[in-house]
Amino acid sequence: MIICDAVGGLNNRLRCLVSTMRMSEEVKLVWTVKETQLWLWCGFEELFENDIEVFRSRDDCVAKYPKLLDPFKKLINDQLINQHNNKPHGFYHPIYSSFKFIKLPNDSMDINHLYHDNWGDDIPNNIKESVLTQVNNLRPIKYIRDFVSHYESNFDNDTITFSIRTWKDAERNNSSNGRFFDINKVFDEMDKSKYNQSRFFVTCDHQGTFDKILDRYGDKIIYTPKRTFFGDYKTLEGIQDSAIDLLLGGKNKLIVNSKGSSYCDMQWWFGGAKADIKILNTNPGMRHARG
Repeated sequence: MIICDAVGGLNNRLRCLVSTMRMSEEVKLVWTVKETQLWLWCGFEELFENDIEVFRSRDDCVAKYPKLLDPFKKLINDQLINQHNNKPHGFYHPIYSSFKFIKLPNDSMDINHLYHDNWGDDIPNNIKESVLTQVNNLRPIKYIRDFVSHYESNFDNDTITFSIRTWKDAERNNSSNGRFFDINKVFDEMDKSKYNQSRFFVTCDHQGTFDKILDRYGDKIIYTPKRTFFGDYKTLEGIQDSAIDLLLGGKNKLIVNSKGSSYCDMQWWFGGAKADIKILNTNPGMRHARG
């Protein structure tokens, strides 16, 4: 049995879960949801219908499995030590807690923090197949499945995904990384003549930024309607809508994405790890970590 202690936002949690599923067929999941948890206000079962035992807190998990108390203490102690430099956690047997994909002993490379064009080509087939198997084992709830199945008919061979990460959600990140975002980097790419016949499927973490893109390009932009707004991580509807974009983005032949974004990372995996990838440094001056 391996415990997945899922931390961070949706995509970081999914990296952690997929990693744990690669390690063991018997997985238990700690998926914290509470008002003081700024990263994600949505339960796992409100996104996926996998038959996994889910705990809403570490305390709930320890209450059922008391032997996990010491590993959790070690994990939490290291987390407190590293809270200022934002280091990801790791494997505290039998608990995996990290923002990243795990590098298993037989893996020939670390598949995290790949920030160059078509980085997916660098991943060996055995690792790619192993990760894809577990990504494909994640089963979204019916509402999300049906929406994705219906909406993907809007795509054609000329549709390009633009996955824009602004990091303007300063409250969640406890930082001011959004100040580095330069929308002109997006405009410069979209204006290239090679995209004259293309439409852009845009996913974005900030409503104001999306509005500027839509105002400039009009009908060239396609997007899923939001029940709240772009970048909403504080409601069930907002997270479910983000999950829909997550599943749709990798279905196009090319993803143009902000450097350092784990959202595009998971879009590519959910799309079957087939799309080409173009990296845009939309936040020059920002130190890229896990986002």
